Amino acid sequence: MIRTRHKAAIALLTVTLVACASVSPETASAWTDTSIEIEQGPCFGFCPTYRASVATNDRISFHPNRNTRVETPVERQGPAGSYARVATLMAALRPAAVGSYDISQQCDNVVTDLADYHIRWRSPEGERVVRFYPGCQNSRSEADHKRIRDAIDAMNIDDLVTKPENR
Repeated sequence: MIRTRHKAAIALLTVTLVACASVSPETASAWTDTSIEIEQGPCFGFCPTYRASVATNDRISFHPNRNTRVETPVERQGPAGSYARVATLMAALRPAAVGSYDISQQCDNVVTDLADYHIRWRSPEGERVVRFYPGCQNSRSEADHKRIRDAIDAMNIDDLVTKPENR
């Protein structure tokens, strides 16, 4: 009986790890994703909340929610290679399987009231969604947060997000 439970637990753990496995940035070019979207959620205060996505043709879509410089959606052509840069930066966070995952770190001392992020990879196979909350102050959480911030920078949307008085 105990061995059966152990085998079941090991099988479940293996399936979970395979589903959440990340792939190298070199593999990013082989994916069939059609767009990558990063959504910044609310925080305690005046953090901007928005959704920004980049398509494989480098087309940028920006959908403001609150505390952004623009109040209506913006569509524009991004710099050449925008999609490739974002895909490479986000490769370490992209789940291997379609589905929703929370990759937030668990820790004893969590910084509260920060904005969380939802990253979506859309493809013909379906949608991969990752939720990330950057509240743990450890090297993995900080590295993941930096990847997300760098990907947002690669979309070149600062003029849409940041209000002039905050620059």
